[in-house]
Amino acid sequence: MMDGNIEILGRAAALARDEGFAEGRKLGAAAERERFKAIVDVCKGDGKLLVVALDLAVEIPGMTAARTVEVARRFAKANSPANRDTLPDSLAQAQLRP
Repeated sequence: MMDGNIEILGRAAALARDEGFAEGRKLGAAAERERFKAIVDVCKGDGKLLVVALDLAVEIPGMTAARTVEVARRFAKANSPANRDTLPDSLAQAQLRP
């Protein structure tokens, strides 16, 4: 009789654990949707920034939306043809080192 109770408790615990995991996945998915929505809202009108920010968001899931957009802006600015003359040429600097 005791084994039957343990088996029932084990099944109940497994169901509760599975239900908890399912709820956690729902909450995680909702948080990810909000993070991506925030990124899209901030980048509205700047397609290049949006592409870079979304790529970063996928590659680094733990990064906040604000930080993702900040890093994407820096990357987009560094790769902008208009800024190439103002940025140091890392290859030239490397060749100057003894």
